[in-house]
Amino acid sequence: MVRDRELAKHPGPKTQDPTLFSLPGKRRPINDWNRSHELDCADVFVALQRTGRLSHWQKYWSDEEYHLYLKRFGVEFDRRFELDGSDQVFFLEVDRGTEDIATIRKKIQCYVRLSQAYPDERFTVLFTVQGYRYHYDDLSRQNELLPVLAEAKRSNQLLVAVQTDVVEDPLGPIWTTPLDPTGKIDLLAL
Repeated sequence: MVRDRELAKHPGPKTQDPTLFSLPGKRRPINDWNRSHELDCADVFVALQRTGRLSHWQKYWSDEEYHLYLKRFGVEFDRRFELDGSDQVFFLEVDRGTEDIATIRKKIQCYVRLSQAYPDERFTVLFTVQGYRYHYDDLSRQNELLPVLAEAKRSNQLLVAVQTDVVEDPLGPIWTTPLDPTGKIDLLAL
């Protein structure tokens, strides 16, 4: 991977994104089409790690979980994490504004089916949002998702926050709940 000061040494266009290389015959860990999404997930990881409370972080289901949760319920999270070693599980969905509302609804339905199948296993789905190109800004996307989250009638199980706020203070009072779209709650209050 080539970073900032090394970039100046290389011919071609200069960008802030790192240039990815891999050994011959090896697949690059991040594809060009999802690089920004993966960097957004990494930013959330770093923000949570800074709190000192992150106890578990994963990108994929384990083999056993894959059959129980993905195959059976269709839940394919961006990241899954826990805080302070508790039983409270958080699923992270980084929304870059590229998916339509019908796709978001399908995702939410998968999480609802999972929750209904395992009512004693508590989890919260966290959507981080940001504007997409020139179509709308961060808050517009958040306001577009809130009614969809409210349709699911899951109380505080589905929350949304602006990506830049999450990176700044992921545990702070930045999360909007469909129960009170004008208020903010923090993750530790759940």
